[in-house]
Amino acid sequence: MTDKVFIQKFNRRDTKALNNIYRYRYRQLVLYAMGFISEPLQAEDCVQETIIALWQSDLSFHSPSVFSNYLYNGVRNKALNVIRHLKVREAYAMQKDEINIASEEEQIIAGEFNRILFSAIQKLKPEYRQVIEKNILEGDKLIDVCKLLNISYRTGKRR
Repeated sequence: MTDKVFIQKFNRRDTKALNNIYRYRYRQLVLYAMGFISEPLQAEDCVQETIIALWQSDLSFHSPSVFSNYLYNGVRNKALNVIRHLKVREAYAMQKDEINIASEEEQIIAGEFNRILFSAIQKLKPEYRQVIEKNILEGDKLIDVCKLLNISYRTGKRR
């Protein structure tokens, strides 16, 4: 098929033109994409997505060189998008690892804080400890704790 016939068939969206792209240009396009992306499957995906997008578009071409330029630019742009996406994923993974490390440190600090807090509460007088355990640790309202312990609200606040 001559270049002129190919362009005519492509502009009519004749499937023979699509077969021609895959038969004669696919390998070259994949190798071109691999110049940007080292992973062969990702390079193939870039080429296939570019060809499909071009096939589904309303674009028509008047010369084979314009068609080729458009195809190669599409593959390059798709490959660069993949690279950008990979960089974003790597940055997210690194950030997630940093967050996990921070979370582990926070958990250690919180655990140590709780240990010290409970140790200090245990050293309180029993009547003070009772108010704190019910109010702070169990989450009961101070007024309810005071009624339960049969003490005034003012005494509960003081304890």
